[in-house]
Amino acid sequence: MAGSLGSLVVSLSAETAQFTSAMDKAAYTSQKRMDSMLKSANAVGAAMGTAIAGGAVAMAAAIQSAVNSADKK
Repeated sequence: MAGSLGSLVVSLSAETAQFTSAMDKAAYTSQKRMDSMLKSANAVGAAMGTAIAGGAVAMAAAIQSAVNSADKK
């Protein structure tokens, strides 16, 4: 019985170590994917900000042109 108990303890220790290693790997993989998604989201946000700013500048130029045209009449 003592041999069986020792084997059980060794087996449980080995399985716990494997589980911990697998969880560490899963956490690392999840963090890398989250970092990648954050980088992509920041790039999209920057592009959208640039597009919105460009649109606002174009709109202001169009309004200014319309006002200038109206003043000439």
